[in-house]
Amino acid sequence: MTSSERVHVRTVLFEDLIMRLSAADLFEVIEKVPDDTVEVDFEGVKSCTRSFADEYYMRKLRSTKTVREINTPTCVHQLLMAVAHPGKKDQVIDIENLKVTVL
Repeated sequence: MTSSERVHVRTVLFEDLIMRLSAADLFEVIEKVPDDTVEVDFEGVKSCTRSFADEYYMRKLRSTKTVREINTPTCVHQLLMAVAHPGKKDQVIDIENLKVTVL
């Protein structure tokens, strides 16, 4: 049976997750945790960039730990899902059938 420890993102970093380097710093803390499983608590995080989410996801894939996110705000969750599943996106505008009107 494995034990888990919780890492609070807002304590280690900030409430706004902006840079790739911040994700790298977070995973330095995670890798030092003696437990096999680490819960990453995003409580209090207000925003996240795609750069942070991308680096976080890549570091998570390479981590020696089992990493689980908890209290993940919608903005963070959506970006993590976007970088984890970068498949083809639905086209929002059909450019071939778009009619341009000059005013």
